[in-house]
Amino acid sequence: MNEKFSLVESGFIDEISSAYKIFTHNKTKARVIKFENDDDNKAFMIGFRTIPENSKGIMHIIEHSVLSGSKKYTTKEPFMDLAKSSLATFLNAMTFQNMTVYPISSRNAKDFYNLMDVYLDAVFNPRLLTDKRVFLQEGTRREIFNKDDEINYQGVVYNEMKGAMSSSEEFIYQAMQEEMYPGNYPAFNSGGDPYEIIKLTYDELLDYYRRHYHPSNSYTVLYGDGDVDAELEHLDEFLSAYDYKEIPNKIGMCLAKDSKKFIERAYPNDVSDKHNYAYSFITGDIDNTRDSIMTEFLSKYLSYFSNSPLKKKIQEMGIASDLLSYSNYGYGNGNFTDINMILKDADAGKADVFKDAAQEELENIKSGRINGDIYDSALNLMDFTLKEFANTATKGIALALKAVAMWLFDKSPRAAFAYNATLEELKKDKSAFINFVKEVHKDAKLIDFYPVKDFYKDRDEAERKALDEFKASLSEAELEALIKENEDLKAMQEAMDSKEAIASIPTLKLSDLPRDIEKLPLEKISDSAYYSKEDSKICYLNLFFDISHIAEEDYVKAANLVDLLADIKTTKSSREKLETDIFKTTGAINFAASVVKNYKNGKLTPFVQCSAKFTKDKAMDAMKLIDEIIKCSDPSDEKVLKMNVLESVSDFDNNILNIASNVAMDVAKAQSLEKERLTLKLHGIEKFIHLKELKTKFDELKDEEIKDYERLMKTMFRRNGFLSHYSFESKIPELDKAIAELEASLESVDTPTINVEKNIEKKNIKLIVSSKVYFNAMATDLDSDNDGDAEVLRQIMSNDYLHTELRAKGGAYGDGLSAGIDYLAEFTFRDPHVSRSFDVMRKSAEFLEGCELDQDELERRKIASTLKYNKAYGKGQKGKLAFVRMLQGLTEEDDLKTYIEILDTDLDLLKKKYVEKLKKLKDASYAVIGPESDDGIKYDEIIDIR
Repeated sequence: MNEKFSLVESGFIDEISSAYKIFTHNKTKARVIKFENDDDNKAFMIGFRTIPENSKGIMHIIEHSVLSGSKKYTTKEPFMDLAKSSLATFLNAMTFQNMTVYPISSRNAKDFYNLMDVYLDAVFNPRLLTDKRVFLQEGTRREIFNKDDEINYQGVVYNEMKGAMSSSEEFIYQAMQEEMYPGNYPAFNSGGDPYEIIKLTYDELLDYYRRHYHPSNSYTVLYGDGDVDAELEHLDEFLSAYDYKEIPNKIGMCLAKDSKKFIERAYPNDVSDKHNYAYSFITGDIDNTRDSIMTEFLSKYLSYFSNSPLKKKIQEMGIASDLLSYSNYGYGNGNFTDINMILKDADAGKADVFKDAAQEELENIKSGRINGDIYDSALNLMDFTLKEFANTATKGIALALKAVAMWLFDKSPRAAFAYNATLEELKKDKSAFINFVKEVHKDAKLIDFYPVKDFYKDRDEAERKALDEFKASLSEAELEALIKENEDLKAMQEAMDSKEAIASIPTLKLSDLPRDIEKLPLEKISDSAYYSKEDSKICYLNLFFDISHIAEEDYVKAANLVDLLADIKTTKSSREKLETDIFKTTGAINFAASVVKNYKNGKLTPFVQCSAKFTKDKAMDAMKLIDEIIKCSDPSDEKVLKMNVLESVSDFDNNILNIASNVAMDVAKAQSLEKERLTLKLHGIEKFIHLKELKTKFDELKDEEIKDYERLMKTMFRRNGFLSHYSFESKIPELDKAIAELEASLESVDTPTINVEKNIEKKNIKLIVSSKVYFNAMATDLDSDNDGDAEVLRQIMSNDYLHTELRAKGGAYGDGLSAGIDYLAEFTFRDPHVSRSFDVMRKSAEFLEGCELDQDELERRKIASTLKYNKAYGKGQKGKLAFVRMLQGLTEEDDLKTYIEILDTDLDLLKKKYVEKLKKLKDASYAVIGPESDDGIKYDEIIDIR
């Protein structure tokens, strides 16, 4: 063992099937844990205990800034240079409420050490300490280039948080933290409040960094099949440069005993008069895994299922669109576990009604009046979810986050995974659950969030006034100095990194990569049935039902019907019984609609896909349930339909800002691609717009809607084109037989092929949402399909051009080029600009035409482009991908061909192939998602989806 570290604990964790060793660095007392197992997707993460002292976003801005150059790695943005040249399967940095972490993973050992080295130098020797321009770019700045212009605030984190806090969900969550923990650190916004971020100074940032970024305050996680001694030796190269330092930032909280039990808070909402109500209480200590598991179980029992006691009661009252319940079971959210129940889009004056309903259900638990079916369903779901935790592609990162979140409180990280004992308690009987609720349900808080239009108007006007007054207060010399500061930043952003700086970034060589690719497992059982052998004790089943016989005008309603399946009654079971049967026997049964394109013959096939996951002993139970759902579902209950419509609209409204860039891309692509046009109907924005109308005119439209659902239900599931696939550690003969019997029992109908001729009216579209930033996209179809080296094009355009112009200079939080087989598209998200960003996109061809990457730089881009063939997979993912590739008409030979095209391309060939294709973006259709304000762009259609 490495003598520079002391082994303080070791053992084996059954819950995650991994050995572990905990070390202390002798010189600095830095903490290190190694999870030893045979996973070749090696992971590294270093984190620091960082407690917010205000809402200026210091932790978040440091997280961004340390990745913008370091002592050893001298390019402007080593993080992006790694993205251009690495095989990293995970590459990120994250700020939580009480920790900031820097995780990476890679399957390639050489690449893993390169990534580890860059990250260690970044956190301990950042350029941020000597170059204020990093802070101005990533944090906040007063931007002005001409004396007559207005001053405006800019900055990557500033714009990111403007977008984040535009979400009423984010706002409400932060407000709940403030009310639950007044005067304590969770009440501060660790990501940063935009109106507070602008108050942050460079000196404050440096002071915080120096107090927290030290090995004595560090927590390092190593994971996978790497050599622990070599990894520790590498880590010591950085740690040994420091001496031990006492870091006075222990996590402590002091709760006010006389704090208010009922609070009223305004929240931003420009389109609704609905209130949101939160009922919250503390349930234990965050460093007690039993408290965390019990709290999460309580949350699921009360509201996860349609038949959960509190959710059902709320639905029967008809006072809100939905009930959400969540706990802070996870990472870095204060010292305590808590549960938060939120009544969404409720009528005014219902605070006490909600409180009484919540308290009644909690009293029922305390008295032992527990719904046994819901209890068993919640327990099975918890058990299944925790088992699946070890099935993810980035298992090492997930383990690292949980380990450090526990370690922050000076508890062994092993304790974060000690959940089997609590599950056994819950399985034994209900007494542990009853006693837990009795113990923790005491001092609850009720918060009434009432809507206010133009919520930020006064603050925005005050900010504008303050900036104008600030400018007026400047002398001529001071104004020139401010302009020069911005010009210096712009010059830095536009300057090319020197060859010496670029050479400092470690990278693989093409010679390090194989000329072959990993074969994905897929075995044909019959003409319609496929199986993939994967190392998984959970079976992942997918059934595909061809719905080509359904008319296009029915797609939106068919998609809505599909969403209802497994959540409505059948002719055999009530809605409640069906749901409990599903979750007592499986991890989930879900239905979704999509369109698949065969790229060999151009055929488009719409499918309804049924996905299920279960253990081998439950395979027959799962198949019986699927059979019942597809043959016997009854969509006639208008009360259930209304509840589902309200929940679906609420979910979309809550999530739109998280998925806005994808929605913008889908809308833009649909203006020139037939597959995407149909996709908008089956699981895109058109389906949501229909649900919005149905919500608004429910009584008027419900009868026709139900009638159409009943008609479609009779014809949707047919034998023609039926396909099946499952992944498991071995074939399951009884499952093969059950699938074949299901197929044989289906009726056969003619299934005409969709007309692949374009039926598209190209438009430029804006979708209005409640946001202070924009999500932009433009897309074009192509006259000929892209080759494999389009992935190299994506790397170059995304990282060398769009990142510089749109993020570094323009302040957008993210951007990129997407290159499908038959399209090119570019996008931004959380972007303060629209017109400027589209101007940049339209000049893409000019950039590529003038691009002068040398051979070494091009090789780096080619290496990163091969990641899709060297990626890590979760259990069940390889087989599903192999099956979908088959549906797309793509073979192993095709995949190998595209891989070789990546390895063998050159810059002249890329220009020859793609300059003309990129020129099509000049006239491409575009889509924008953003606020109602005038953005200087002309649209053919503007749709308000608020």
